[in-house]
Amino acid sequence: MLKYAGAGTLMLFGASIAWWGAGDWSLFLKITAGIALAPLILAGVLTGAFISGDRHRANFHSETKDDREFRSRWSKRLACFSAPSVIFLLALFIEYFMTN
Repeated sequence: MLKYAGAGTLMLFGASIAWWGAGDWSLFLKITAGIALAPLILAGVLTGAFISGDRHRANFHSETKDDREFRSRWSKRLACFSAPSVIFLLALFIEYFMTN
């Protein structure tokens, strides 16, 4: 899981290089938010977080154990990938609200 968190950190570093090159703070925040939210939404789709309980129960009983483990493994990987960006964005928002 650390290699996915490392990849997320590298993406965050790439976003900071894009910000430094363009000099646009809003571009940096948009890229970072995209890096944070897109994998989390995909992880939510894989885990079935956006469907009803009845649908989730039906999916659980109609899929194989291997498919369930595959979806669980990839949702964990996606969450680890987005964790550095989420932590960074939370730190920015906390710092912003503490100073204002």
